This record gives sequence, structure tokens and C-alpha cells, in this order.
Amino acid sequence: MRFMRDPCVLERNSMKRFLPIIVSVILSTLSGVTWAAGGRLPEVGADQLSFRYRSADGEFELDCKHYDQGEGRQDYRVLCGPGTPNERTYIAHVVIREYRRQIQPRLAYEILYFVTDRQMPLSRAFTSNTQWLEFSDDSALHRILMGQSVENDYAFLQLEYRPGQNRGATGATQGR
Repeated sequence: MRFMRDPCVLERNSMKRFLPIIVSVILSTLSGVTWAAGGRLPEVGADQLSFRYRSADGEFELDCKHYDQGEGRQDYRVLCGPGTPNERTYIAHVVIREYRRQIQPRLAYEILYFVTDRQMPLSRAFTSNTQWLEFSDDSALHRILMGQSVENDYAFLQLEYRPGQNRGATGATQGR
């Protein structure tokens, strides 16, 4: 007579083998959930953001103005070099989330920065970037400076975020 194994015994042995893998997957998932559960959208005023157009070869830069596209949308119409032959228009979607925890890292910022190139009417060009900044302590953030590639990597649209900026102090415009 052939020896037959009890399927319950096989299942318990398999569980012992896979338990470390299962635990590691659960723990890695929970660490992400910990950040997500504590995330908040700080009130970001259009005056806390600024944009600057820079050609990749460094040949020229354009000052940019941005216009809030509506309450709570985090979308901005960015007009660079208005009135010049090099005038550019972009739509920038900027979302900044702040996460705080009791364990290290204690503070993190998630920045989503998406740009739509308005110069290409037949086929809009989209580029996007998400950055995580983690801090071991609960320090005050001075500024974030990041660029997003535009025009097939021939230039980039630089974003500057200053959370300590006095709201209402600079010339960002609503609507338009």
C-alpha cells in the first residue's frame, strides 16, 4: 500500500516555507499605508509657486507667470516669455502632500508635477514626475526646486515651491 500524505500536513508545511515571504509583503504594504494614512494636502497658494523656462543648452531663459485654473484643482496655466517671439504656454498640475509620523522618517513630502505642452495642438505632449522627500526629523522645509522636461528634452520648466512664502504677497493671478 502506498503511503498517502495528509493534505492538511502539506498545507501547514507550505505555510511554514512561505510565511517569511507573506510577512515581508504585509510589512512593506503597511509601511506605504502608514504614509498614505497620514498624508494631507497643505494649502498651497499660487503665490508659493513660481515657474521659469530654461533651454537645455543654457542659451536662454524666460520669466513665467502662472494663473490658477480653479479652486482645488491644483492646475495652473503657465505663460513664459509673454509678448516675446519665444512665448510658451503650459498647463502645470502640481500636487504637494505632506506626511508626518511618530517614527523615522518623521516627515515626508510627495510632489506630483505634471506638464502639458500647449505648443503642440495636434498631439499634446505630456511629461510627469513624482518625487518623495523624506526627513529624519520634523524640520521646516525652506524650498523645493525641480524641473520637468518639455519640448522633447530641449528645455525644462522649473518649479519652485516655498511653503513659508507669505500668501498673497506676489503676483499669481486667479482664473484667466
